[in-house]
Amino acid sequence: MTIENIGLERLPNIYFKKINLEDNDEKSFKVVSELVVLDEVLDTSFVWSIDPLFSGFMKTCVIETSNIELIQQITDGVQNPHPALLKRNPLSMEDTKVHIYGFKDFLKMEDQDDKHFHLKASMPKPNETSNLTLFAFNYIDHKEISNYLQIKLTGPLQQYMGPVTSETIMSNGSLQETSVTFSKPNGDTWSGPVHQGSDAKWYSGASSQSQETME
Repeated sequence: MTIENIGLERLPNIYFKKINLEDNDEKSFKVVSELVVLDEVLDTSFVWSIDPLFSGFMKTCVIETSNIELIQQITDGVQNPHPALLKRNPLSMEDTKVHIYGFKDFLKMEDQDDKHFHLKASMPKPNETSNLTLFAFNYIDHKEISNYLQIKLTGPLQQYMGPVTSETIMSNGSLQETSVTFSKPNGDTWSGPVHQGSDAKWYSGASSQSQETME
């Protein structure tokens, strides 16, 4: 499996391709985000989308929150955003919504050597919103797959998930018009997981086992 497509060498990455703010009504606006998951041919077959365990039990979680404290907790890694753990945090009850999508909710676009799975999520927000951040990641629904395989998944397997991507839409009433991306040494955009080394530089991959310096 290529680490660029498989987050944490396990689940496919998801990333925000585009985010638009649109009129909704006199009291609210809509945040319309387009998310994309990639799959590519490795040797003679695609990496993950042809696997029924992935396509059948993988879910996509999109979290919208205006709670500044919760945003910081997720960003700093203090709060695991997996839905089963997030709902235990009382902060998630305030100005936060969790959206769950399945594989069938994505629109597939297929080329000869890759597949693009697109998801458009529309979220109405009140006009007085001053802070808003979106988080997204893929995870395995451990309850559904446990029932299907007739096994009991415990420990870390209960929160089996890929890397979290995020975009800040508004901060202190100001729209954030820029984002951060990582580039390969050849200039191509890197959409896979990254980690920070002891030298404070960013590297590809979830760990130092397989990496190259990001720009």
